[in-house]
Amino acid sequence: ITGKLSLSDDDPTLTFIDTNNNNFRITANTGYLYFVDATANQTRATMNNGGTWSFSGALNPNSNNTYDLGTSSLRWRNLYIGDLHLSNKNSKNDVDGTWGDWTLQEGENKIFMINNRTGKKYSLKMEEE
Repeated sequence: ITGKLSLSDDDPTLTFIDTNNNNFRITANTGYLYFVDATANQTRATMNNGGTWSFSGALNPNSNNTYDLGTSSLRWRNLYIGDLHLSNKNSKNDVDGTWGDWTLQEGENKIFMINNRTGKKYSLKMEEE
């Protein structure tokens, strides 16, 4: 990888060019860091001066079933997601030694669980407190 650093008062930029001539830039401007795929002319991620990250693509680990998001003492406060997909395929659970593949979906008045292995659908029975 080759690199070039260009500095100006307005937007310092660090440019990287890989061996396939793909061009990547990190630019600082107006309280943000921009991570840009310059070859495609698309911003892939930003970080503001408060530490908040935004991504315009998937955020994936580089190894399956290896890394955690948080710890038992450093937890994420809330998760805001669409449907929740759960799978421990290629491993076994601690209760009966099997694996599962489920999707949790919200309805207007019910929570649904879909068994992706069998196609069966269930709803969770809830009672108002």
